Amino acid sequence: AAIPCSAGHFCRGNSSVETICLSSHYCPALTPAPVLCPLGYKDNSSAPGHLRTSVDDSCVKCAPGYHGTDPDRVVCDICPQGYVCLGGTKAQFPVDAERDLGYECPAGYYCPEGSYAAQACPAGTFNKFLRMFNDSHCLNCTANSYAAKPGQAACLPCGASSWSHEQA
Repeated sequence: AAIPCSAGHFCRGNSSVETICLSSHYCPALTPAPVLCPLGYKDNSSAPGHLRTSVDDSCVKCAPGYHGTDPDRVVCDICPQGYVCLGGTKAQFPVDAERDLGYECPAGYYCPEGSYAAQACPAGTFNKFLRMFNDSHCLNCTANSYAAKPGQAACLPCGASSWSHEQA
């Protein structure tokens, strides 16, 4: 039989003694142990223990540009350079936008520390590598090639009847 433990509390083992829920945790009714805030979240420090009944009451989703991988769920850390953290990011080095809520900075873009969106290399430049983090990684197209749009991973060669200067 379930221990009659009220929400916001936990009852260790088979005890009926209620203990108030801990920071960085939540305690639904009838729980034998506090549940840690999920990855991508941190402690809601303003929530009193007896009101820590759900993720929404006890935990705060990490803001865009941050990831929530602190083992104690006390802080959200800034997204590392070369990555995008969409908010609620569950990995320090995210690779899958759906699973991790973040991803590696794609080719054609750069992502400084704290990125929540990739920054496109300007038209006339390109970047063929993943995880770049500075606009200096956007290289000028060489003569007789072009990148007409921002965010290009390569420059295209000019047609037989045309030519271009560098950075076209």
